[in-house]
Amino acid sequence: MKFMEKPAEHFVMTATKRVVRVLQDLVATETFSCYADLAEALKCRCAQLRIPYDAGLVSDAIDRLELGGKAPIIATLTKSKPIEPVPEPVIIDRQTAALRVQQLLARYHEEHDDITNPLRDIEPVRQLPPESIARRQFREDQRKAFDLVRQAILDTAARCDALEASLPGEDEPR
Repeated sequence: MKFMEKPAEHFVMTATKRVVRVLQDLVATETFSCYADLAEALKCRCAQLRIPYDAGLVSDAIDRLELGGKAPIIATLTKSKPIEPVPEPVIIDRQTAALRVQQLLARYHEEHDDITNPLRDIEPVRQLPPESIARRQFREDQRKAFDLVRQAILDTAARCDALEASLPGEDEPR
């Protein structure tokens, strides 16, 4: 019997097949709740494996696996219960509403008695004499002035260095 040779194209794996294989591995090892997560994970895995990909290739791979696969590749979310209609609120008159508000306020004040006067627990603040305030302000202004002068000196020194560097040297003609 003669061995049948297959064409070379048969053995070459197309880019889509390569990405589908990576996708199959992803789906086998992880679960995804949406297509965006699946596509992002596929792109990351392809980048790790240094497999070239683009958006069309990723979507083609997802489509091929989804059409040819037996199990869904996206985990289905649990079905929620149907939304039941909200019952109509009970309508009460103004007197009943005012009575309920008074009851709620009374219960609140019973439970939060310490909150009714929050200022009683604060200790008084020591008042500084005006001379002390003026002295602190003078020191702060003095420090700011020193910082400004120091920065101006450093800027001037940097400009002088730049000018000296740009001047021709002694052995070069002017």
